[in-house]
Amino acid sequence: LMTRNLMHDIEVDPAVRAQRIAEHVVIEAFEDRWRAKDGHVVDVELYGQAIATEHGISYDASVLDVTEEKRKREELLDTATTLDQVVRQMPAVYWVTDRDLRVERVGGASFEVLDAPLERLAGRTIEQLHLTAPGSTDPRPHHQLALSGKTTRYDTEYLGKHLAVMLSPRYAVGAIVGVIGTILDVTRSHLLERRMI
Repeated sequence: LMTRNLMHDIEVDPAVRAQRIAEHVVIEAFEDRWRAKDGHVVDVELYGQAIATEHGISYDASVLDVTEEKRKREELLDTATTLDQVVRQMPAVYWVTDRDLRVERVGGASFEVLDAPLERLAGRTIEQLHLTAPGSTDPRPHHQLALSGKTTRYDTEYLGKHLAVMLSPRYAVGAIVGVIGTILDVTRSHLLERRMI
């Protein structure tokens, strides 16, 4: 929008414009919705400030069309919400760590799989979490392998459940910045396999 004459494309009620100026001497990313003359609605962000001149108050402003950006943000949010709902219905947990192996994000059916709420897992290190699960396979060497760039898989038992764990390096701008992990409760299939032997 900055390269176009807004008055040709956008209808702005002068009273609304005056109200905006009166309410905001300085505008930092003020979000608004404007209707184009062809009828479609445009999401905009306004930046600017009111300037006193000899002729009164004028307004120096920049207007950015963020319609597409806002649509993409909403799509990403919908996708993330859907993914979280799907994962919560699976007997699985996922987590993301930093390079110090501290859990930054966690999701899924943690209570069903690990008998622990998500809030109890986030913010703790892999070492701290392992101390709460005596007898299970030590996850630290496997996480270190993932930090070195290798994807690794191992099985462990916890609270009488058979769990399959998958760990992969987490990349950002071409560098390994942590680990992405998943746990899947495979107790049923494990028991079926043992019965068939």
